[in-house]
Amino acid sequence: MDNHKTKLALSVSGAISLGSYQAGVIYEIFDLMRKSGSNAGFTIDVITGASAGSVNSAILGLAMMYDPQLIEFTKRIWLDGLDISVLLEKVDDPWESLLSNKVILKLKSDILEAIRGSTAVPAAYFPDKVRIGLTLANLSGIPYPVRFSNIQESFKLTTFADWYTVDLKKGDRSDKALEEIGHMLDIAIASAAFPFAFPARRLRRRCQEYENTALEPTPSGEFEFVYVDGGVFNNEPINRATELAAPLDAEGTSRVYILVDPSPPEAAVPFSGLNMLAVGGRLVPAVLTEAHFRDWYQAVKVNQRIEWKQNLVKGLLLQSILQSRTKTTPLGFAAPDAAFNQSLNEIVEEIAQFKAGKAKKDKSAYLETNLGRIYKTLNTNIFFAAGEDQGASQEHLAKFIFVLENIAGLREKKILDLRLITPPGKGMLAGDFLISFGGFFSADFRKHDFNIGRSVARDFVRGPKGEGGLEADLSGVPLEDTAYDPGLNFVTIKDAPREHRIALRDNVLKKADGLIDGLFLKQRAGFWAGILRRVAGGAALIFAAFVSWRWLARKAAQTFLAGYLNKALEIE
Repeated sequence: MDNHKTKLALSVSGAISLGSYQAGVIYEIFDLMRKSGSNAGFTIDVITGASAGSVNSAILGLAMMYDPQLIEFTKRIWLDGLDISVLLEKVDDPWESLLSNKVILKLKSDILEAIRGSTAVPAAYFPDKVRIGLTLANLSGIPYPVRFSNIQESFKLTTFADWYTVDLKKGDRSDKALEEIGHMLDIAIASAAFPFAFPARRLRRRCQEYENTALEPTPSGEFEFVYVDGGVFNNEPINRATELAAPLDAEGTSRVYILVDPSPPEAAVPFSGLNMLAVGGRLVPAVLTEAHFRDWYQAVKVNQRIEWKQNLVKGLLLQSILQSRTKTTPLGFAAPDAAFNQSLNEIVEEIAQFKAGKAKKDKSAYLETNLGRIYKTLNTNIFFAAGEDQGASQEHLAKFIFVLENIAGLREKKILDLRLITPPGKGMLAGDFLISFGGFFSADFRKHDFNIGRSVARDFVRGPKGEGGLEADLSGVPLEDTAYDPGLNFVTIKDAPREHRIALRDNVLKKADGLIDGLFLKQRAGFWAGILRRVAGGAALIFAAFVSWRWLARKAAQTFLAGYLNKALEIE
């Protein structure tokens, strides 16, 4: 791979039906790379995804590493596959989910079959490997050990935010690689399992992936967890992208982090409700918005902290230089006194001991590596002239920066070049209604959003660097038509086909009926049997009451729910 190319790390957010927009973005970026060939000024070596973004991320990675034709699966799943008529297929257990995931399960088998049957040779201009990270919501929970200084006993703190990472190697079709691809696709499907809408997934994970947790390894070497939508806790996995990219980037690497998000969060509307219904209605979007907020804000905050660190070091250096001009000592960073020097060295040794032990590395080698990195920064940045011999002064400054980095949590961190690929205007995406489920109602909606994604991605790739683009030369690249129908901007639920809205309503009512039956007949069977045993003489009366209550519950639920759904789906 050409080291002079700009490396892209894509983070593809959760999107539900707006995954069609993301698919358009990914398809266009891939298509432009494919058509530009070795002349493309950028490449992709890191991809992270959440929810629908996990499915798109997996397809992109496989298309790059195995067969360019695999990118067509983005069209197949989003334009043709994920339609309400297919999603409303019968789900065997009414307690499982509202919608069927059969079409996306078939996607996995079809992709594996295509890879096994393909003889395509991956293009030389793609990297030798692509690092992929997918987020998950682990309902089983992952315990971590926590200790308090005044209590000997170790406590366990549980997190439900989980993730999966894999390195796909170009053209590797070994049995082990194909098995891992199948596992990655299972993870992607689980990451896209929006709670209640799609079934939760039970998957196995290797014990070594959880070595630093409080989980006890199993004899089989695997854990079994239950997963739902990865966007619940980490909807914009920029942090995973930075972690995966860090080992790939040498000094001077040009790296751009791109978030593909069809509907980035906005400021919440004011809230003052106090009753339970109002609080519950506010709590759900609050939790989901927090998943949007955390990673993006953290990345921006780290950038700010790095700038503060650099400005502090500049100020210290300038102050020292000004002081040294009044003395006979050489111009440069004035060495501190002996007491400060001893204190600084003690802190450096303590940090190195702790960090090296945690990383299972030799302390001296760890310290030498990190101070060497800082020396290089001092000699190539604004602190010292290249090759200037500062002796002990430079060593003191390097150690000071080492301590500062670790105290602030900025070790080896660089300012991130963060870019956002999002629609040019709010309301432009046809599927952006009914909490982003709208696209499932019509293939026309999804095609419209797909083409908007392609158009926005193309503008980003050829856009000026000064305006946040990649400034790629597409003059010799044959460009496909990505026109979209402006008449499908600002659509609402009322614009969705009426028969599909009715089908969704009837499906939900049928599921609700099944749930009530289950509540009375399955979940409460022991309860009713106990009553009948205790009041044998009134068995007929109890049975009549049971039937009456069941009928009344079903009738009330159907009436209330039908009215609510008719209003929400605008069915007159």
